[in-house]
Amino acid sequence: AVNNSGKTPLNLISHPVHDSIVARMPNSLTNAQRALVSHVAMMEYCNKDTSSSGFQQNKKNIISNPHAAQHKQECQKELNELSKIKVNGKGILNVLIDNDSTRFANHPTVASIFESCEKDFPIYYPFIKSSIEVGI
Repeated sequence: AVNNSGKTPLNLISHPVHDSIVARMPNSLTNAQRALVSHVAMMEYCNKDTSSSGFQQNKKNIISNPHAAQHKQECQKELNELSKIKVNGKGILNVLIDNDSTRFANHPTVASIFESCEKDFPIYYPFIKSSIEVGI
């Protein structure tokens, strides 16, 4: 989403002064920045709504910030691992994104992922957990 000034949420929480302070922090990205970068990475990975001007602006912001670019690479690795998991022939990521979790909530594969997602998928754990809980 882009506001009236042409700014996206990632633009608004990324500012040179703010980023110089954050750069001295151990993780080098705020939780909000990490969440937005992981959302952008997931939408791009799944080819969902990637043509909007806001999305393109967010991609540029990620590329221009080395810490955000590194986090995006970590997201892509996790998304690659998630994409290998199938539920009735459908990728688990698509099941969760397409709101099919209600249909598959009691499937053994989904139950197994739910049990281990915090350890196995630390970046997308909150998304996986909430998607499955909604389906239960």
